[in-house]
Amino acid sequence: LQFNRKMSKGLQLRAHYTWSSANDNGQTSQTFASFSSTVYDPQQLDLERGRSNFSTPQRFIANLIWQPQYFNGSSNKFVKGAMSDWSIAPIIIISNSTPYTAGVSGSVSGCPSGLSGINCSSGSNRVPFVQRNTFDQPNIYNVDLRISRRVKVKEWGSLELLAESFNLFNH
Repeated sequence: LQFNRKMSKGLQLRAHYTWSSANDNGQTSQTFASFSSTVYDPQQLDLERGRSNFSTPQRFIANLIWQPQYFNGSSNKFVKGAMSDWSIAPIIIISNSTPYTAGVSGSVSGCPSGLSGINCSSGSNRVPFVQRNTFDQPNIYNVDLRISRRVKVKEWGSLELLAESFNLFNH
């Protein structure tokens, strides 16, 4: 779902909402196949069916550009010079968490030579009897902010001064 509103009286808004569901049987983000197995039991690949590592059920993104027009027509030269040609542009991202798999470290003793892991399959150290990607990381709330001002240098050009903050509230 997407909403766009063009510049009207110095205001532009764009918003996106995505709902999705992604399941798979254990993909990786590697370009070429890995030589090390990441599955719990290579003999039972059906145990790998679960939420995708890249599954994000809901995501909302909105950005706004606001160029206040209040002082552009001011008769006071100082007020017009100091307060005009500003631009404020926040980007807001609210997203559901991504999944993760509970794991344990180490190997059980007694595995045949060259094998490791909690079930001696040299596969993943996922907790036994817990499905892959069962747990959720925290939700994401992010605000980026840009404040800028265009200053005319001469009739032929201008200079833009800006300040940007990423992850403004550090959440």
